[in-house]
Amino acid sequence: MSDKADRSKLSKFTIAAIVTGIAGLTAVLANVTVIVPFIESRLAPVGTPTPTPNPANFARAKIGESLLLVADFEDRRGDTQDQTVPHQILFEQLKTQAKSEGLSRVRVEQLRMALTDTTALETAETYGAALIVWGWYDAQVVNPYIARVISLRGAAITAESPSHSNSRLERIDLGAITDLQTQAPYVALFALALDRFAQNDYQKALGLSDRAVASLPEATSIGVGPSEVYRLRGRIRRALGQYADAIADFDRALAGDPGSVLAYIGRGIAYHNQSEYERALDDLNKAIEIDPGIIDAYIQRGSVYLDKRDYDRALADYNRAIEIDPRYAWGYNGRGRVYDIQGNYSRAITDYDKAIQLDPSFSQAYFNRAGAYNAQRDYDRALADYDKAIELDPSYGWAYNDRGNLYYNARQDYQRAISDYTKVVELDPEYKLAYRNRGLAYHALKDYDHAIDDYSKAIEIDPEYMDAYHDRGVAYHDQGDYERAIADYDKALALAPNYALGYNNRGLAYYEQKDYEHALADFDKAIEVNPSYANAYANRGRLYYDQRDYDQAMSDLDRAIELDPKLTLAYNYRGQVYYDQNDYDQALSDFNKAIELFPKYALAYNNRGDVYYYDRKDVTRAFSDYSKAIEYDPKLAIAYNNRGSVYYNDRKDYSRALVDFNKAIQLAPDYAEAYLNRGLVYYTQEDYTQAVDDFTQAITIKPGYMIAYYNRATAYLARREFEQAL
Repeated sequence: MSDKADRSKLSKFTIAAIVTGIAGLTAVLANVTVIVPFIESRLAPVGTPTPTPNPANFARAKIGESLLLVADFEDRRGDTQDQTVPHQILFEQLKTQAKSEGLSRVRVEQLRMALTDTTALETAETYGAALIVWGWYDAQVVNPYIARVISLRGAAITAESPSHSNSRLERIDLGAITDLQTQAPYVALFALALDRFAQNDYQKALGLSDRAVASLPEATSIGVGPSEVYRLRGRIRRALGQYADAIADFDRALAGDPGSVLAYIGRGIAYHNQSEYERALDDLNKAIEIDPGIIDAYIQRGSVYLDKRDYDRALADYNRAIEIDPRYAWGYNGRGRVYDIQGNYSRAITDYDKAIQLDPSFSQAYFNRAGAYNAQRDYDRALADYDKAIELDPSYGWAYNDRGNLYYNARQDYQRAISDYTKVVELDPEYKLAYRNRGLAYHALKDYDHAIDDYSKAIEIDPEYMDAYHDRGVAYHDQGDYERAIADYDKALALAPNYALGYNNRGLAYYEQKDYEHALADFDKAIEVNPSYANAYANRGRLYYDQRDYDQAMSDLDRAIELDPKLTLAYNYRGQVYYDQNDYDQALSDFNKAIELFPKYALAYNNRGDVYYYDRKDVTRAFSDYSKAIEYDPKLAIAYNNRGSVYYNDRKDYSRALVDFNKAIQLAPDYAEAYLNRGLVYYTQEDYTQAVDDFTQAITIKPGYMIAYYNRATAYLARREFEQAL
């Protein structure tokens, strides 16, 4: 039928060498140092446990409800006829303010008993209170305290987590107030802003804190001046990502209270958020200088050192935090991150285990442990931990993203990956990496339109997002839109001139356009940038093969295999070189190796089928290999053409041969050999008109196709059209 060279020539240049994998994403995200929620207060000692206070005439906090308790203030006046009680004033003001703000889930109750630091902790835990107000007063001033209970990892005690043996009191001392009647609205706004901040309702918290600042009295009427409200607003602004404004507020806090350890820590975190590491370290060092026992300064400084890749200093700070308080879960979590980044996953997991033991609701510890399990390829445990992190914190975007990565990489469950990435962009519509990741998942499903949409969205968010340009280029490439693919590769390479993968893939696009000069230049450049880039050698070798420069082709393919002994396409390409040089034993060995490495490598089955058919004369094995090729790649036109040849030549099954040749032409309308072969089927069936049409089409596609001219002449003779035959 068609000669050997014709059949092997269409063993098309696969773009399997295009690499867009997501394998690195989990590690990238996992290595981002998460700046821990900071407990911005002096931590009052737990002390000796005290009896649970007698129940008051109100219910414990319900799930989703924020309970604010106002306790009796300690009366230090001595004998006096004045019946004014500050706790009653603040109770009424808080109730009125909460109602006027529309905070329907905030309940204010009066606790008719006085408290100390220790009993305040017990009381708040007993009732599931989000906030508790108490203090003291004398004849001149009122000194309110506002506090919430936190676990040792920094999360507020809520109705969902009613009690912790490892808890501390976060207490803010508002200082001496000389005129409570006038300043009660300020105290109420401050308290409600703190409550909303603790409940992650940052926009509402910001509005309340702005009004608290606006209502600030003269500095002389509040003992510590405006320091605390500016510090609170700085925390809120930092949580909203308004780092410059947060720093300005911490500056104001320090102007009012130059010795505020917590303001230094707060400002240090804000500098860290802006990647201003040296300024962050200056502030955290100052905090430690003022108070060498302030545990959170060590935790935060360790986080900065992590981002600076100064792992020894980071480890020292986390060890110091654990030494100060062995029950502080954040210390173990931070130290686990150091071990994790250093690749010591077993020690990392041990520390994450300890953090979770200390605080079973510590979502970030589950997230980090999942990353360590993932690195160990213990995917079941990793998935369970991602699930738990999301259960504990349904708004944990990174957990959804990394669980999506696991589904993508380890399970190839692209639909679930897409579902997780979609959740991420719902939580953060500006998170470019989630759009890129979802694009890759759509890409893996060959849903190129949705993939391109997501890559484009990532580029809209960040017009200099090199990876998104590259990946969109690959999607256009896979759609056969080589002009757009090259334009995107150009953009990626303009942003990253030493991006070897970009040169490789642009070279492939030029190759598909038969622009071999530019293709060769790009493969050369990819190898220049990365002399160990096996794919680029393999692709350049394939180009030399197509130009029949077998020596150069063999040299490049040998080098590719030397660099990557598991590079399947290099074995397949080298097998084709051996095949064209009639070294069928070596060709068969390479095709076998390619199939061993990738048992679903359709093109390798097709090419091995050629060896069996032409050299071994083993029609049965050839037919089996061509059928396997079609099974694994139903769009591989050459495999249909070759199997059709077996049906025609050896099985004389012309109807099945015709079906296969039709399919080959449908998949590759410019496939001259398939038209030639279908023409022969029509000729054999004495349908000479159809035969002439197919031979003519083969000649149109391939003007120098001598066998097609010969066969058409034969068909004309059969029609007794002698002049046409001549």
